[in-house]
Amino acid sequence: MSKQLYYRHKSRWNRLNRLKKMNKRRLNLFLQEKRVANLESRLADEVELAKLNSEQIGDLLQALELKVNRLIRQNEKLKARVIKLEKVKQTQSKVCLQCLKGVG
Repeated sequence: MSKQLYYRHKSRWNRLNRLKKMNKRRLNLFLQEKRVANLESRLADEVELAKLNSEQIGDLLQALELKVNRLIRQNEKLKARVIKLEKVKQTQSKVCLQCLKGVG
């Protein structure tokens, strides 16, 4: 093989190898861009989900506050009833004691 032919073949192979490497780089770049886009969309979905969760948590907290306030009011009413019943019980026991003293 002559030197000229040798260099022609060599340059041809080098050119082909360069093109292969460029195609590999392009493919890798394309795949990397695809991965980045996928991750960005996934991140956007997670952010949206977090916003929805925070809104739901806010609603749940409001509902819980209402429930707690209602229970506190019920508890106060029950305490007031218990105090009334104790007063009635004490007056009844005093009346009974007076009746027993009067009988005795």
